[in-house]
Amino acid sequence: MLHFRIGPFPVRVEGSFLLAAVILGGLGIRSALDIAAWVLIVFISVLVHELGHAVVGLSLGGQPEIVLRGMGGVTFARLRTRPTWMQLISLSLAGPLAGLLPGVAGFIALAVRNPALVAGGTHLWPQIVELTYAPDPVDRLCATFAEMSVVWTLLNLIPVEPLDGGHVLEIALTAARKKPSVVLAAWISTGVAAALAAFIFARTSGWWTAGIFFVLLAISNAARARALGGLMNAAAAQPAGPDAAARAQVAAALAQARAALTAQDPQGALRAAEPLDAAPDGFRQAGAARIRAGVALSRGEHLEAGRQAGRAFSLSPDPEAAVVAARAALRAGQPDVARTWLKRALESGAPAEALRADDELGAIA
Repeated sequence: MLHFRIGPFPVRVEGSFLLAAVILGGLGIRSALDIAAWVLIVFISVLVHELGHAVVGLSLGGQPEIVLRGMGGVTFARLRTRPTWMQLISLSLAGPLAGLLPGVAGFIALAVRNPALVAGGTHLWPQIVELTYAPDPVDRLCATFAEMSVVWTLLNLIPVEPLDGGHVLEIALTAARKKPSVVLAAWISTGVAAALAAFIFARTSGWWTAGIFFVLLAISNAARARALGGLMNAAAAQPAGPDAAARAQVAAALAQARAALTAQDPQGALRAAEPLDAAPDGFRQAGAARIRAGVALSRGEHLEAGRQAGRAFSLSPDPEAAVVAARAALRAGQPDVARTWLKRALESGAPAEALRADDELGAIA
């Protein structure tokens, strides 16, 4: 794991990010030099993308932190106040737009080295693509920067979760409908991803990797929509009883926390839990623990997420808390513990079909 700072922004690079870059670089790459160049391109491109999010987050009064992991990165904006939907959209779009900057630099360097390139007119893009296979390694590096910055920016703007375009879709739906729209956004993402996958397989050749990518996104979004819809229906079916005021307070705090996490502001989510922590009853304290479990899970702190979710379930048995505990245990490498929590989730009202369809928990449900 690598830690460093760029100006006010702390950056953490996890080993999974470098490993994924090396593996992807080995697909069709001719030499070790090209793999090393590809890893450099991925590192710089993703970092600049996340810096775009971070700069806007800073301008909104946050204290952003960047983490590169897996096949991408995430920026925790850590906003101090709840942002408007327009601010959330600007935060989401800043990354893809900033991602064009390495490509512009690569194109300028390429044009300086190949003056005839600028005179290409309508043939400019094919020439850039062709130069990604040039014998000169510097030309290949610059051309790949120019090509991939455009491709990755367009990819990130597609309205499919968890791409930035998918975040914009959910934010816009929530603003238009004036209520959380995560399930609807997931179903729309499923349709868009499935349509793109079908188009790629039917109309193009040599893009099978992209087709598989969108198939996986369609499957994961469909499973996510079913699981979230099932859990929301189960929660809605619970009677309000005499503690209707407590339920309303917990529901409001959970909505505030979800909005903060959507804005990549875990500190804002934790602030939503504070009034519940001070409540005298276990139901509201359980709500606070559920929020803390969600924050820990978003940060990759799986053991802490499991501990908080378990505490929430012990205070007030709720299927969502049990599902979070199962997810945290599975990510922490404890499948037996995860199965136990799934059993508790089912016993407390979680729909079995939604759990079996979950792309992460379905294998052990």
